[in-house]
Amino acid sequence: GKKPRELNVPGEEKFKGKGVSYCAICDAPFYKKKVVVIAGDGNSALHAAITAAEVASHVYLIAKHDKFIGEEILIDKVKSYKNVKIFMATKIAEICGDKKVDSIRLESGEEIKTDGIIIEIGHEIDRTLIKDLVKLDEKNQVIIDNMQNTSVPGIFAAGDLTNTPYNQIVISAGEGAKASLSVFNYLQSLKQK
Repeated sequence: GKKPRELNVPGEEKFKGKGVSYCAICDAPFYKKKVVVIAGDGNSALHAAITAAEVASHVYLIAKHDKFIGEEILIDKVKSYKNVKIFMATKIAEICGDKKVDSIRLESGEEIKTDGIIIEIGHEIDRTLIKDLVKLDEKNQVIIDNMQNTSVPGIFAAGDLTNTPYNQIVISAGEGAKASLSVFNYLQSLKQK
């Protein structure tokens, strides 16, 4: 139900998979002894900068706000790396290159040479499949009961698109298991009718 939030700048779509990425855990190792840009200013971006700083020769952390919106311990850790340069209150205007990313251009006009960019600005819930099918709450989350039932009998939901108050992988996995058992029980009840 989730997809990475995008910068929506020129070059982003063109270079997806060619230097534009949305997962530091997955892709930071590709930047061993190279230069990488991390876009974002929350915990995800801070974690990404730490992960990248362990392998890359240089990391540019571009934060659009004038202060980080992440945990202080992560901010201090990022600032402790000598190979990390932080740009605050800065926006990326364009991702540039020929066949792959070779630089980014900031709104100020400054250009930063890089081997790639990892965009860590959160995720959006994709509700296209269910938006007209089941009831949603005021936050556009699928309303479920404690057995993962939606407003439509036989349709079950689990994970970040539901009205469960906590969005964590372990909770989504547990909900998925509950939904599977609920589907099984629902099908058993149909056989008995």
